[in-house]
Amino acid sequence: MKRKKIRCGDYPEIDKAIVIWLKSMRHTGISINGNLFKKKAQQFAENLNISDFCASDGWLDRCKKRNSITFRDIVGESASVSPEMYSEWINFKLPSILQKYESRDVFNLDETSLFYKLMPNKTLSFKNETCSGGKLSKERVTVLLGANSDGSDKLPILVIGKYAKPRVFKNVKTLPLLYSANKKAWMTSSEWEKYVNCLEKKFKKESRHVVFIIDNAPPHLPIEKLQNIEIIYLPPNTTAICQPLDQGIIRNFKLFYRQLVVTEIINRLDQKSQLTAGNVNLNILDAIHFVKKAWDRVKPETIKNCFNKAGFYLGTVSDQCFPELNVDGDDHIIHELWSNPAIAIITNNVDIDQFLNVDSLTSTCGQLSDNDIIDMVQSNAIIDTDSDSEVDIVNSEAIVSLTEVQNALKIVRMFISGQDNTEDEMQKIHSIENYVDAIMYANMKQTKLTSYFKKS
Repeated sequence: MKRKKIRCGDYPEIDKAIVIWLKSMRHTGISINGNLFKKKAQQFAENLNISDFCASDGWLDRCKKRNSITFRDIVGESASVSPEMYSEWINFKLPSILQKYESRDVFNLDETSLFYKLMPNKTLSFKNETCSGGKLSKERVTVLLGANSDGSDKLPILVIGKYAKPRVFKNVKTLPLLYSANKKAWMTSSEWEKYVNCLEKKFKKESRHVVFIIDNAPPHLPIEKLQNIEIIYLPPNTTAICQPLDQGIIRNFKLFYRQLVVTEIINRLDQKSQLTAGNVNLNILDAIHFVKKAWDRVKPETIKNCFNKAGFYLGTVSDQCFPELNVDGDDHIIHELWSNPAIAIITNNVDIDQFLNVDSLTSTCGQLSDNDIIDMVQSNAIIDTDSDSEVDIVNSEAIVSLTEVQNALKIVRMFISGQDNTEDEMQKIHSIENYVDAIMYANMKQTKLTSYFKKS
């Protein structure tokens, strides 16, 4: 059998740029034809300083084959959803999905914007910030969350930041979640496709077939050749009532994140007397660990309740009588932290709900400009160093020594041993101690006998 060789094309940067552009236009309602496609490719060639490119018909045919492109009229989303459309979803289409899949295999995914550095006293200045660019966009990340309908399985978190290589990542080899970056810290179609394909491999390895129910955000384009993941779109403009993550899951996640922020302020003030509440700064690495901790604290019953509230149960709407849902978790904790004298100076005139929900309406995606696309294409060559330089320099720390780690683990072990019913936690500490000990032994070099003798 003669093997076919797949060519990447002579101009991979143009291919990448034109495909990103085409995907970003899919939800705009614009009909794309061959001539417009070639004209745009020639424009990208000029922007990329490629002088010997010619957008010929031959190039167009080869590009379409390489990237599985077909041209067709794009039908835009309806500006509003009719009651009939919602009724069809909640009474017919959704029940048919739930009959086809077990509850553990039904997932909802959604992005949310997060002002990760936000101190309470800055809440008012962040309010209504669109964050499509400018100084405040450096304070923001997009977080992609996903969970199944019975709350038993949370998908890996994806955090999208503004900088690919923040200074605080210098000595970091492992992160507790997935991290990516682009100029606007937005979800894009390419980020979405990479994430879903990564999960496709995971579910294929598990021989598991699942369904992702998502909204019609522009980056959520159809992905070809998925075998273990089926993607189904919610009716347009119904996420406020049909999307489980919008029924309280994301709010619960942000509640826990803000709790961690306020607790961190108090802890740092306790450790360093020269600090004031106004100059405690968080960096992106702090935020990543807080995001993971906050998501871990969202309880399965909270997730299940929110799925039920969105109609994810078998039967008609009239069959379900919703209880008063408690999705706020430890809401009282943030109120107690709020009244702590250590942060009272920066919570003055700031309402707790404002602090919790300040980024709830901030966009997580948008229409990419040509410059944005060029930056994405050249992202491997361009590293924006105008990052959180002052914050990172202040908070960045060298890798701690193994002795310091061992001593810290001893303190934690002593603390856990003084608590009731902590057998599982003690086992985890022992596992970490064994891991640290193994690293220490591996770093030790066997002393040679000759090293005890001096040269004459």
